[in-house]
Amino acid sequence: MFSLFNVDLKDIKAFAHSKTNCLKEQFHIHCDKTLSYFDDIIQTYEIENIFYRLLKDIAEDDSVDNDKLLKIMREFVFFHDIGKLTPEFQAKLDGKKNETTHSDKSFFILVYAVLKLKKTDKINNKEFIILFLLLYSVYKHHGRLNDILDDIQNFSYRIDRNVLVDILNQLNEAPDDNILDTMTARGFWHKWKDRSTRELVRKLSKDSLSFFILVKMFHSCLISSDYFATMEYKTGQEFYHDILDKELNEEISKNFHETREFEINGRKEKNFNVNINKERDAYRNKNIDDLTWSDNLERKESLNKMRSILNVITEDNIENILKEQSDSRTFFLHIPTGGGKTNISLRLALKIIEKGEIKKIFYVFPFINLIEQSYEALGKFIGLGNMSRLDSRFIDSSDNEDNYQDDTKVFANYVDSLFFNKPVLFMSHVKFFDLFFRNDKNSNYNFYQLANSVVIIDEIQAYKDTVWTEVA
Repeated sequence: MFSLFNVDLKDIKAFAHSKTNCLKEQFHIHCDKTLSYFDDIIQTYEIENIFYRLLKDIAEDDSVDNDKLLKIMREFVFFHDIGKLTPEFQAKLDGKKNETTHSDKSFFILVYAVLKLKKTDKINNKEFIILFLLLYSVYKHHGRLNDILDDIQNFSYRIDRNVLVDILNQLNEAPDDNILDTMTARGFWHKWKDRSTRELVRKLSKDSLSFFILVKMFHSCLISSDYFATMEYKTGQEFYHDILDKELNEEISKNFHETREFEINGRKEKNFNVNINKERDAYRNKNIDDLTWSDNLERKESLNKMRSILNVITEDNIENILKEQSDSRTFFLHIPTGGGKTNISLRLALKIIEKGEIKKIFYVFPFINLIEQSYEALGKFIGLGNMSRLDSRFIDSSDNEDNYQDDTKVFANYVDSLFFNKPVLFMSHVKFFDLFFRNDKNSNYNFYQLANSVVIIDEIQAYKDTVWTEVA
């Protein structure tokens, strides 16, 4: 098994966390649990293939060994808190007040490890750049994920050589003075601000888009894993991913396609999807332009027929596209107001689910009233226990979580809200795009959940059509 350091952390007598009236958490246990949660995220959301695609896109050739880089990325997760091995941090866990930090020291120790890999020719220059930039996620696993190329120039001032040597000794690592000299030299860090280095980074990443996604995804997986591991120590609660599975998919599909009638708030409501499925061939041969709208009864009947025709046409279209272009990921649906977009969107989502393993469905709306309407309309098919509205009901993730930890049930609800832990989610445009464009920790927790999920963005015409491709 690949390891950056030849050490068994069980042999190091150190701790990761403490809490009142409880034994401190042994350091190696937190490292093991964080890596275990990381692996669980990667497996549950099938993210490994996404990492492969991103790394391949970044490299543009065969000069990068993706398997090797992924193994090293796991090591970054395992050793993300290695900076806690300082005497100052251990004293802090015992209640002694000091201003010591650990994420910066973890970052510098892992930079040392990557420089050693490069020095011994175990990684090439391109692999070194990718790994070095990914390490910024370790540096910022308790803070905002800024632009590393802007932040990096001051790093040489933050390195305490003696601290690094002490940690390396604990890791059974004989400190390499040449590498330490390199790290403490201002020139090493300042060169990342050079125009030539910036151009190289952007060339590797096609103007940084692939790097952006890679770093965001890795950071999201890392900080979420760290949170889950810490939560387990502090509350005794484990985290389980609530995603779409075969049983739930079959239940939703049966409700949508076969259940003839629902009782909602004491009133019965017919499910016209049953008739659509029954009369599918007939609707294929109808033309919307031939529908008549002369009186109220005909208008209602014609509107239902129009919606039925649109359901059949759109479902046929997406099925044909998925057959002919299995790698298609983005679809635009143009439906007039009153055409039944909400119903059609779930029909198409179910069709996509048939073709591959989908983890979640995100419904994204510009206004809360649309969230409310769609949540109510689709609840009868999906089941309210499988859905979450992330608007005014959402527990503010900026709250101090300590306010909830004394009540197990309340804290579980807080965590489920913080981590969007339902299979089907309803949210605003703002909250959705915060996942991409905000760089604070809370906003980036859930970026990984977009992997292998269906995202339905309503009213996309609110954005300029020139940016639709970028949004996709």
